[in-house]
Amino acid sequence: RGYVIRDSDGKPVRVVGGMTDITARKEAEQKVERSRRQLRLLSARLQSLREDERARIAREIHDELGQTLTGLKMDLRWAEKRLARESNLTLNPILDRIVEAGELADATIARVQRIAAELRPGVLDDLGLTAALEWLGDKLAKEKGINVAVQLDIEEMELPREVQLVLFRIVQEAISNIRKYANASQVMIKLESEADKKRLIISDNGIGIKVPLKWADLSNRGKFGLIGMRERAELINGKMRFSSEPGKGTSITVEFQIEK
Repeated sequence: RGYVIRDSDGKPVRVVGGMTDITARKEAEQKVERSRRQLRLLSARLQSLREDERARIAREIHDELGQTLTGLKMDLRWAEKRLARESNLTLNPILDRIVEAGELADATIARVQRIAAELRPGVLDDLGLTAALEWLGDKLAKEKGINVAVQLDIEEMELPREVQLVLFRIVQEAISNIRKYANASQVMIKLESEADKKRLIISDNGIGIKVPLKWADLSNRGKFGLIGMRERAELINGKMRFSSEPGKGTSITVEFQIEK
């Protein structure tokens, strides 16, 4: 570091300076950055293992438990038809219980299908991101009567499979928060491209949240959903930001780039 001393005429007459050895500081900064990279890689690996486990459990629930329940339902229907042909009135209470058991089996099958879909929606693997986001929107509309619009200005083929999965999970968590807290009537899910950057925007017209958000406060209050969304964004080298105003809704933006 240094600076020039000038005389009354502005002529340089002296240079005053000093040197500081910053090697230790730079080495410490490099160690911190290496640790951060390692943590990001570890987080990405853990997320990948978690998604693989979700997919495995979803398949087992759908295939094994679903088939077992379907077989049980068929046996109950067979018994119901056989008893319905009998003229013995004393069998009516048994018939009623079998009918109730059949209805319970139907409800259980529907619940199992819902759990399997939430663990790993087949529509994402089979039909892609657009269909999966529309599926999330339809669910929210049916459950809460909220109007959901999905607009993707990017061809899905531009997005690697792992990126589509990360974006889906972010939207899934955002919709979960909207369902619980926002008291909104409209939601917009938009994916757009600008130059080499891509942007996911989830906005609602609900009650809004207090900003700026402090991540440490969120962690202390157990608000791990928002923290998880930010961590997922970092998996695709993205950054997440919030904008909100009380009574005027909330907007969540994830900006990222596709590595070539």
